[in-house]
Amino acid sequence: MKKKIFIGSSTEAKSILDEVEKQLCDEYEILRWDKSFSLNMSTLDSLIENAIKVDRAIFIGTGDDYVTDKEGKRGTKTKHRDNVVFEFGLFLGMLGRKDCVYLVDNKSDIMSDYLGVTVVMFDKEDISNSIPKSVSQIKEHFNSYSKRDINLFPSVSLASAYFVNFIQPIFNHYLNNSHTVITDKRSYKECEIVIILPSTITNDVNKQSEELRQKFQTRTESIEYLGRHRGIVVDVASTTKKLKIIDFPTITAGIHHAVLALLPNEQSKNQPDYQAIFKRELKRFAEAIELFVKEDPCSSINVTIMEEDTVITKIPKTKKFCSSLKSFFRVKE
Repeated sequence: MKKKIFIGSSTEAKSILDEVEKQLCDEYEILRWDKSFSLNMSTLDSLIENAIKVDRAIFIGTGDDYVTDKEGKRGTKTKHRDNVVFEFGLFLGMLGRKDCVYLVDNKSDIMSDYLGVTVVMFDKEDISNSIPKSVSQIKEHFNSYSKRDINLFPSVSLASAYFVNFIQPIFNHYLNNSHTVITDKRSYKECEIVIILPSTITNDVNKQSEELRQKFQTRTESIEYLGRHRGIVVDVASTTKKLKIIDFPTITAGIHHAVLALLPNEQSKNQPDYQAIFKRELKRFAEAIELFVKEDPCSSINVTIMEEDTVITKIPKTKKFCSSLKSFFRVKE
């Protein structure tokens, strides 16, 4: 699935926007400012909704206005249109610094505040040569950073909480018991964790999880970790040697509520935009879980992440291991 990118500019810079779009359209789904405003929404609400819908943003800063002195006399310096500056700041706050780039005409004046953000220059007098080079820099920037970068949505934070409170304790239990999972029923020398994500979320996530669970033949066992007993759902196909844990993380309901809370227009909450945003955030949740599992030195259990009946990823146990919690920070290859 292509990532979605918003491109903003002044009216005067539409020809430059066209060229930037041409350079990006093969890799991104493009959302242009001049084709993205809803007639039944205020400009601000449309901007906020667009910032929620996209993964990244580029704003084109061109010298469209002259700077005047205190007496109103026009100087020689040119500045960027005020609405472009405002909108770039709005998207910067919504998406974060890594996902917003300011593409600036090198002949125009730029505020010192932008020294802390990613600014790429182009030559307005040589668009055919400078824009491809500038867009290439932007692509390199977007491709260079980790999945760790997050925005206002809680996908990664929820994934972190889920990993720390459910997956990691099972890893540690397995290692602290000599590579064995001990439940109230029996002991297992092998273990696999299967995480089942919903394709969408309703307000009654517990009922939804139960409906998902009924698609599998399961039983309940419990293991001890973090000083207490925790119930786990087990596939009945588990053998006396291998345990298959199945979990339906209800914590993903937080994504559903965050999307509903952040969408500015009531009507849009039931539109395709909601589904697209939710799908993206569920994907980020899965990507974050995969990252945390791979980076955990005690990851000695295979983990599979699914979206209902479809496998998203299989994460094999790492070659690294620790024999106990005490050796967590002294990992040997």
